[in-house]
Amino acid sequence: MKIMWTERRMSSMPGGVYTEHVCRHCGGSGEASCPRCGGTGTFETRERCYYCNGRGYVKCDACNGRGVVAD
Repeated sequence: MKIMWTERRMSSMPGGVYTEHVCRHCGGSGEASCPRCGGTGTFETRERCYYCNGRGYVKCDACNGRGVVAD
């Protein structure tokens, strides 16, 4: 069972105050499964994935790897 982090925090910027919350796409990890190899890190030929460099994950596009997004 995966526990989701649901903390919200208020942040202030010169333009005003906004709320940050956990990215729904990556669950707050800042990482997403590699779209090229499907998260395995290799292709069917057992060749290392060039897109994720064999890690099986890439930086989340939705939150830019931060794990949180602003409202």
